[in-house]
Amino acid sequence: MNDKISKWYRILYIYNKLIDGEELDKSSLAIDLGIDERTIQRDFSNINDFFSMYDKYKNAEIIYDRKREKHKLINYTKNNLVKNEILVIIKILLESRAFNDEEIAIVKKLLNNLSTNDKRYVEEIIGNELFNYTPVDHNQCLIDKIWDLSQHIIQGNELEINYIKMNQTKVNRIIKPVSIIFSEYYFYLIAFLKENDFTEPIIYRIDRIESIITTGERFKIPETKRFKDGEFRKRIQFMHAGKLMKIKFEFWGPSIEAVLDRLPTSKIIEKVNEKYIVEAEVYGKGIKMWILSQGDKLKVLEPEELKEEMLKEIEGMRRNYIKNENTYNLNSINSLVKY
Repeated sequence: MNDKISKWYRILYIYNKLIDGEELDKSSLAIDLGIDERTIQRDFSNINDFFSMYDKYKNAEIIYDRKREKHKLINYTKNNLVKNEILVIIKILLESRAFNDEEIAIVKKLLNNLSTNDKRYVEEIIGNELFNYTPVDHNQCLIDKIWDLSQHIIQGNELEINYIKMNQTKVNRIIKPVSIIFSEYYFYLIAFLKENDFTEPIIYRIDRIESIITTGERFKIPETKRFKDGEFRKRIQFMHAGKLMKIKFEFWGPSIEAVLDRLPTSKIIEKVNEKYIVEAEVYGKGIKMWILSQGDKLKVLEPEELKEEMLKEIEGMRRNYIKNENTYNLNSINSLVKY
């Protein structure tokens, strides 16, 4: 480094390193800056004086850590994210698989908020996972679309969308968008149809929305019918809405805690031996998928309509495995039919 750099550049250089969380070795720093250690000590004192003048840096101080034999800044927290928070956010982003190869570059932007040492450390932790990152198949850029839809929601804009359904048929809808939710790898738009009175929300996967046009009309939801994202999330499974219902079931699987976490509205109303009786308020289509995922460790008790639907589903599954009754051992399949 140039040995004629100005005092103010030098102080800002030291300040920036300390703010980024770096621990400084005074002798090494003196060599890098082409000055002696006494000058470095005076710079530390000047920075401490600066801290004492502003409430923003209240209690912030450069101290000498005798154990590590380095100077560091204490009692200061930046408003931006710190290393452990950035690591957790990156882990969630990679696990989501929601962004294509172009947009997952957001990880690098997060890493650029870290000091050189912290960045290197986090990169070592996530390196293999980032290298093997595999996005979902739609391969679309979503961030701008999500932002635009969010603006329409805030402004109460009625939208006309062209949408590709799961069976690949295309439909045109005029909707009133109210929320965006992420679940199971995908982002979803929650909306009501134009003719709807805000009682039956419709779920659209955002990557399947081909086009979005504002109709020029605006809508306002009555306070009594305001869509509550958090309450909706508590009651839906796999983003399949269906009819809102109260259910009761018996569970004897390995982890009742996992059940309570998966169904936030659930509560244990009784325990008999190792079996739990659980009640929950949920949307119908998604809950059937979850119930089937529990195999023979769960039995629906109420309502009767859901019991009948589960019987039909299980019988349909059973038929999928039947080619020759005399060849296949159906005991394990039959054990599912407990109703």
